[in-house]
Amino acid sequence: MELRMSVNDRASWSWDDPCPGTVLTQIAPLSLRATSLIVRSQSPLLQQHFIQLAGVVAILSGLEYHFGSFQRLVQLVQFGSPASHSELRHEAVAWVNRVGQLHYFVTSQLVKDNIGSTPTPAIDAVLPFRHKHTAHRSADLPRKTDTDHLKSVHEMSLSFLGGSLWTPRHGYPGPDMSPASPSTTHFLTFQIQEPAGTAHNLTIEKAHPAVLLEGYSVLEALLA
Repeated sequence: MELRMSVNDRASWSWDDPCPGTVLTQIAPLSLRATSLIVRSQSPLLQQHFIQLAGVVAILSGLEYHFGSFQRLVQLVQFGSPASHSELRHEAVAWVNRVGQLHYFVTSQLVKDNIGSTPTPAIDAVLPFRHKHTAHRSADLPRKTDTDHLKSVHEMSLSFLGGSLWTPRHGYPGPDMSPASPSTTHFLTFQIQEPAGTAHNLTIEKAHPAVLLEGYSVLEALLA
């Protein structure tokens, strides 16, 4: 009798190591490192959960893609020109949604059953933006704590209606900004409010490396 391998068995898939002979710690970007990690791993989890685990590569790659686009676009922004913010805000929303996917991976039953709960503070810090603005709008699916005021400011958070908050880069004392791109001296920061006056700030350029590393580290711990 012919035995058919499961689609979730790594043996059903032909994946080549993109960086043969290179130690994992020297492979960049992290999505490429994650590919090599999966190819090299001998974990039995890859015999039953290959699709779920391989999908983490797509999440990491998506984060890198949207972050790269965000960085390119933010450098084109002219101070005081809201119209030039539209595309980079689309990239910010896409980046946040990918972080949401990463959150649900690192808190999945697969992870809990095999390595337990892992602290991911960088990922967690992005979730208010995901839960109240990008995955769905609190105005469309409010919770009891979402007042009319909060629903409005949630909607404004990453949209062009929310304006722009620029925070100084390290070593720059400003607040003065050039009429050219302020990204040379400042980070573009988004803000969202919660009940009782709590506000969360998101600076994607600062958050991105830590978010990626947290996601990769969980994958690496699973496949060790």
